[in-house]
Amino acid sequence: MKCRIWISMTVCLLQACSAGHAVSGDRPLPLQMADISATNRFGVVITTGKATVTGVMVAKYIDRVWKGALVNEFGVKIFDFISSPQACTLLNVVSFIDRRHVKKTIAADLRFLFEIDHPEYPPYRKAKRRIRQDTLEITCRSTTALRFADGNIRLENKKRGIVYLFTPLNDQKRNVSTDE
Repeated sequence: MKCRIWISMTVCLLQACSAGHAVSGDRPLPLQMADISATNRFGVVITTGKATVTGVMVAKYIDRVWKGALVNEFGVKIFDFISSPQACTLLNVVSFIDRRHVKKTIAADLRFLFEIDHPEYPPYRKAKRRIRQDTLEITCRSTTALRFADGNIRLENKKRGIVYLFTPLNDQKRNVSTDE
């Protein structure tokens, strides 16, 4: 009898100790792509098998949706986007990516990135979250997002062979603290 109690207590203790790395039922570990109270700026590198696009993405949470734009390093706007848990739409798309399947893939990836923490987004509960060293990994089907300790986020669409790397720009931290 004492042995069973001891085993039960040990199991409970082990579960409590591993809770820091486990995902609780109702509150999964957030990706926290961006701060909803500030204008967010990211250096972006999008890599496919054939090309690489680099630039700056600006995003802001307005009226319960994410609105933003991607501009390349030459100042040419690649696209604008509006993302909500229900859909993501690309607007004003530059001609070299103005193909239905390309726009659909990029929109789905941005929606995953900005909405994975939102309970109304369908993959929210299906996504698997885990921490490896100081990196949060969120996987759902063929898409994986990694948030590193330095704030960088890597999104990989394995089905389409696209890798996105988002690096918070240095002035973003100053803007968050000076907004108040």
